[in-house]
Amino acid sequence: MELIVMVGKIASDKHITKDGAFTPEPDLSELNSNIWSYHWDSEVPSAEIEFIQASNKPNQVVDNQSDLETVTGVTVARILELKTARDKVITKAEEDAVEEGKNITE
Repeated sequence: MELIVMVGKIASDKHITKDGAFTPEPDLSELNSNIWSYHWDSEVPSAEIEFIQASNKPNQVVDNQSDLETVTGVTVARILELKTARDKVITKAEEDAVEEGKNITE
């Protein structure tokens, strides 16, 4: 599994990508506050963690999931739950928009 988590600077920067499936603007408030982004590849396993500039920490490479979760403060399973939750919200909003469009034309 390839997982990219981007906190970034503004809300629209935030995203989670799992194996190429992009989810915009998830709630990433559970991550440690000094995390900018990370890229995890479970096949290797390896992750590069980027920290916000204000923390003056260099990027960190970890070679196991446990260290990734310790540094970021959130389990990979929880990140996947946050992705799924946001995907459900987006799908519901899209369904509601389609339904609203049907009601206008009926």
